[in-house]
Amino acid sequence: MRRFVLLSLLLVSSVPAIAQPGVVSEIKGREEEFRQAELHYDMVAAAQILADDFVLISASDGKPHDKNWFLPIIGDSSDPMEALDYGDMDVRIYRTSAVVVSTVHEKFLFHGKPVEYSGPRNRGLGQDKATMETCRHPRFSNFLKS
Repeated sequence: MRRFVLLSLLLVSSVPAIAQPGVVSEIKGREEEFRQAELHYDMVAAAQILADDFVLISASDGKPHDKNWFLPIIGDSSDPMEALDYGDMDVRIYRTSAVVVSTVHEKFLFHGKPVEYSGPRNRGLGQDKATMETCRHPRFSNFLKS
């Protein structure tokens, strides 16, 4: 019986909460604000959206990078971004946190060479701030070496 109670508590605590439409809309709105900040190389706007403890995990090598590392990349207009489009977003609420899953299509120059990426995009959110993002494209590979 004790195992059943513990298992039940574990399952209840890990099941996504029923998302209120207003909360989902607000989260999607913040995602759009962040997309616009990236498109316009706006480090100030991005800094206001990202949590102070933001962590980006690079899929190319699995290393974590903090907000201070990521913001200069957003503000770097030397490699222009031609496209940054998110696919349909699936927002899952877990108590005071949310996970946003979508696809991303990016087209930009990287050290003068054209790069195009389409693939998964995941972002964990806690208390209306972005705290983690996984990236799988070459835009970040050069910065990992420095």
